[in-house]
Amino acid sequence: MNCKQCGEAIAQDKREDTLFCNQNCKQKHYKRRKKITRRIAELERLLKSEKSVLDNWKVKLDEEGKKIEQRQIEVDQRLTFLKQEIKEYKEALLLNKQELYNFLLFKFRENEDKFGVYLDIFKFGSKGEKLNLMKRYRENFREQIKLMSMEQESLSKEGVYHSAMRLFKFKTKEQEKIQARIDKSNSVISELETEYQELIQIDIERLPIIPSQKQSATKRSRTSDARAYTGSEIASLNFDSLRLNGALGHFLGRLERNKCAIALTGDSGAGKSTFSFTLSDGFLDLGLSVGYFTLESGFTTKFKEFAAKHQGNHNFKAFEEGTLKDVRTEAENFDCLIIDSYSKISQKAADFEDLRQDFPNTYFIIIFQKTTDGKIRGGSSILFNSTATIDIQVYDDGERVAVMKKSRYDTENFIYSISNDRMIKADKLPL
Repeated sequence: MNCKQCGEAIAQDKREDTLFCNQNCKQKHYKRRKKITRRIAELERLLKSEKSVLDNWKVKLDEEGKKIEQRQIEVDQRLTFLKQEIKEYKEALLLNKQELYNFLLFKFRENEDKFGVYLDIFKFGSKGEKLNLMKRYRENFREQIKLMSMEQESLSKEGVYHSAMRLFKFKTKEQEKIQARIDKSNSVISELETEYQELIQIDIERLPIIPSQKQSATKRSRTSDARAYTGSEIASLNFDSLRLNGALGHFLGRLERNKCAIALTGDSGAGKSTFSFTLSDGFLDLGLSVGYFTLESGFTTKFKEFAAKHQGNHNFKAFEEGTLKDVRTEAENFDCLIIDSYSKISQKAADFEDLRQDFPNTYFIIIFQKTTDGKIRGGSSILFNSTATIDIQVYDDGERVAVMKKSRYDTENFIYSISNDRMIKADKLPL
């Protein structure tokens, strides 16, 4: 019999049903099985969650389509009404004085509660009063025809637009946004399904043997306490990652959920906080939780306007006060934590690195203020430890942009327009 873990022969004095040559191999084999079963369970949870998200977005897309259809029905009904009203007004303008008199008298009698005053003029008023009232109505008819014709033209254009959308399968901006999120979910589900199918095919009771590395009999090698990984082990590693929607996701690249810390720098007033709001929206759009420490300015009118967009969203919470200890406590409660700014919780670069190392599954977005001479408060070494460094700048024409100064996600030297939500530069050529 050979060991199921390392393949070495099992000593003859062992029991016949012994599967491992020693306790160490038995433990290693158990850990391998546990890792696979745990990952399968995690994938099942992720698939269920993402499919639920996908279903919700499909419902929203369907609702958006129904809204457009309902609007088209309303437009058609309104156009039919306007056409009939304009026709009647034009016919009324062609009436002679006696015909117009009889027409108005009929209308006034038909709705005496509303036109009682005008009916009295027709019954008891002088000839001049009657002619003046009829003149005013002719002017009113012309004005109504003008206004209704303008509305008719506008609605006709809208109707043509809706018809073109159906014919050529165009989508509104909202539909495009929803469709992009659906495509994203389908992509994520496809990746998870592929990995899931591969893992469930594995017979965990018959895992491949990993031969032990026998030491040389003539020379004993020295080894460190650090864990060493083989190429196969590294290739089998799975990293949790995400990509934000749209141009912002293109700018940031695929963010790995592994000690991710994004540093935002820039001169005072450049728009660091504004860009952090944009990043918050990006994470919340993916259904992730975001905690925002607004320590630099507190709850301002601008922050209130940003937070108002997320009323009722339990994934978003904001903190007006807090210390480094509070940040470390909340880091375990949110997928993404935004801190404005770092100098309010620490002046030490080591504290920044500790956040990354101690909470590897949390995305940190941290704003760093500059001193009067342009240096980073807390030390420039902080930027070396960040996984991405983004400098916020303002062009001469007032356009605010984000410049990727450093990136471990293959987007270095990319430029994103904060003002217009578009990519300005999407290559890594030097700036």
